[in-house]
Amino acid sequence: MLLSLVSACGAGFHTSQYASQYGGLAAAIAQRRALAGRNVLLLTQCMADKQANQYKKPAENRMWQIREMKIAATSRTVKSEALMAELAIARQSTCDVVLDLQQVHTDVALHLLVESHMLVFYIQTALWKRNRHTRMMQCIRAAREKNQSLPVLFILDDINSKTGQDLVNKLARQLHDVRFLLANTSADLALASIYKSIFLPAALQTI
Repeated sequence: MLLSLVSACGAGFHTSQYASQYGGLAAAIAQRRALAGRNVLLLTQCMADKQANQYKKPAENRMWQIREMKIAATSRTVKSEALMAELAIARQSTCDVVLDLQQVHTDVALHLLVESHMLVFYIQTALWKRNRHTRMMQCIRAAREKNQSLPVLFILDDINSKTGQDLVNKLARQLHDVRFLLANTSADLALASIYKSIFLPAALQTI
């Protein structure tokens, strides 16, 4: 399974309750999947220093960190142009690949989105803004332009407030094959629920 967690729209993966405890939601899911006996690869898009690279094109700044979710395994970095070849080799012995995408508007990132089996967005409803919503919709539509049946999971920290309900209703109107999960409990309990929702899809609420 190729699973893409997208934080490019400011979705909160790296500022949420999972960041301090697990190093981010993508790392937490990859670790949990590995504990289930799967060979898992965590692929993280590295963000270059903006000030040091302000005159370079975005694609020139992109490095990727590859990490096998095994005890004592070390991570390594590769350039964007070498990533697809590295990934093709790795997937021969890997059951699942978890992607942590922070910038989707590059050729490599868009290719990975299209090849994904699911997109996941974590939304902190109190911090959700129109510009973030617009970027998220652009990301989903770009991926679905070539993969129309690509499912999307939205993880929200609140769906009971008016803001949360309005957001769920809006997304359900705008997109097909979308699913929602409430994760407002402790990090461990929420992670268990998220894991089941991704890998046991019967647990999801389909709109």
